Amino acid sequence: MKDSPSEKKLLIPVLHFKYFGRVLNNEISLFMKDQFDIPKSRIINALKNADRTQTAFEREIEKRGQKLLNDLPEDQQAMVIIGRPYNTNDPELNLHLVEKLKNLDVLPIPIDFLPLSRENIWDDYPMMYWPNGRNESPIYSLK
Repeated sequence: MKDSPSEKKLLIPVLHFKYFGRVLNNEISLFMKDQFDIPKSRIINALKNADRTQTAFEREIEKRGQKLLNDLPEDQQAMVIIGRPYNTNDPELNLHLVEKLKNLDVLPIPIDFLPLSRENIWDDYPMMYWPNGRNESPIYSLK
């Protein structure tokens, strides 16, 4: 049975997220132009806006995390949850870890809340290309 055009409902762009900037922007722009006839300039502006918004969000949660650490009572136990976000943030996949920690009176802190962007990992891990690895490896050097 052949697929009719009306049955094809999935968009499957080929995007290489290991390449940031021009290469990725060009791939997304070409795909959006081909599929939706959206001009490249609009796509590039949208990508820049998305990047600025994501960066602001990440800085804000780091600020919240720093405040949480500064205000953490000395007698309060806390645990940093380290792992891939699609595992650690899903209660079914992490077997309700956050709820279990809270029931034990342990404050769970997502790794994203730690001010790790200030840590320089490049001396110890010069070839680290994996985004989650870049996010997780600074925690190992914290004291």
